[in-house]
Amino acid sequence: MISALVQTVNLARTYGQAYSGGTQVRDLHTVRLTAGGSDEGAPGFWAGYGLHFFVGYLRDPQGNKIALYSDDLSERSRDD
Repeated sequence: MISALVQTVNLARTYGQAYSGGTQVRDLHTVRLTAGGSDEGAPGFWAGYGLHFFVGYLRDPQGNKIALYSDDLSERSRDD
């Protein structure tokens, strides 16, 4: 008997989309979850990112990871 090794390859991609401010990032994250996406990280300031880098992650129904982010220096920062 010959055994076969079956490997699953995830062909999904990661995409980044810039927006103007944390409010827009939060709103779009919610809209995309409602439209069938899955949460990969709630919007907010993440440790290890820039002081003004506000980001939320999700996956679309096809499995692609999407980063919705804002790096607007006129908005509050992680340290505010």
